[in-house]
Amino acid sequence: MRAWALILAALATPATAETPAWVGYWAENAAWCANAGEVGDETPDLYDQTGIYGLEWSCEIDQITAIPGGSRWHVTTTCLDAGEEFKADSLWIITHRDRLLIIDEYGNSNDLLRCAKKPE
Repeated sequence: MRAWALILAALATPATAETPAWVGYWAENAAWCANAGEVGDETPDLYDQTGIYGLEWSCEIDQITAIPGGSRWHVTTTCLDAGEEFKADSLWIITHRDRLLIIDEYGNSNDLLRCAKKPE
């Protein structure tokens, strides 16, 4: 009887979702990290669980699929940039140097460094 009570208690307890490793501020230039949360040309981009936000552009995450092996994801987004909406597929990899390597569907890549400031 006690075992059933423990099982029911476990099922009633909400699971805590772990924050993905890619959530945070990311920049191409380390100096830009000092401006996290600001608006301007030399600011890092914010990656959160629902989207990506940069200066005058944003992307909503439509689907994200973890790739076996850890720290890799296939990401599908709907983006808005300069009034144009478009879909994009990319591969996100957290490297051994704690950098975010993004490779788009055309083979273009961005190598971003993690900023210390966490999203609020």
